[in-house]
Amino acid sequence: MTTPSQPQRPPLAGVRIADYSMHAAGPFAALCARRYRAVGPRSDVAVRDIATAFVGHALMDMAMNDRDTPRPGNRDDAMAPHGVFLCQGNDAWITIAVDDAADWDTLKEAMGNPRWAAADEYADAFQHWTHQNSLERRIAEWTAAYTADALTERLQDAGIAAFPSLSAAQLLAARTS
Repeated sequence: MTTPSQPQRPPLAGVRIADYSMHAAGPFAALCARRYRAVGPRSDVAVRDIATAFVGHALMDMAMNDRDTPRPGNRDDAMAPHGVFLCQGNDAWITIAVDDAADWDTLKEAMGNPRWAAADEYADAFQHWTHQNSLERRIAEWTAAYTADALTERLQDAGIAAFPSLSAAQLLAARTS
C-alpha cells in the first residue's frame, strides 16, 4: 500500500496489441471465410488467439526453460535508463529514455557530470542495463530536486527523450487548452 509520503511509480501503460490487431485480424478472417466459404455464415476470431501470436518468446521461454518472463514495468529490454522518476511537486513524475552512448553522455552533462556517472558500473549500455537499480536510484536523487516541467524542457532541449508523466486530468486539461 502506498502512503502520501511514498507516491507509487506510474505504471507503463503499454500498447494493447491484441485489441488493435483485431481490427486487422477480424476483417481478414471474414474475407478468408467468404473466399473459401469454409465456415458458413459466421466467423469466430478469439482475441486470446491473436494476443498469443505476440508473446511467442514468453511462451517458448516457459516451454523450453520452465521460466516465466518477468514483467518489465517501465524498463526496456535494451535501453537503460528507461523509466519514470519522481520530481518536486505532488505526485509529479518525469519519463526519461536513454537510447545510446550519445544520449547517456548528454544526460550526464545535463545532470552536471556527477562523479558517480563515471563509475565502471555505468561504463557502457550493457552496464547501465545490468545496474538498473542503482542507476535509477541515482537519477531519481537528481530528478527529485526539479519540477517535471523544468526537467522536461532541460532534457528535451539537450535532445533527451523526456516528458512528464501526466494524469488523466492533466491530459484532458492540456487537450482543452
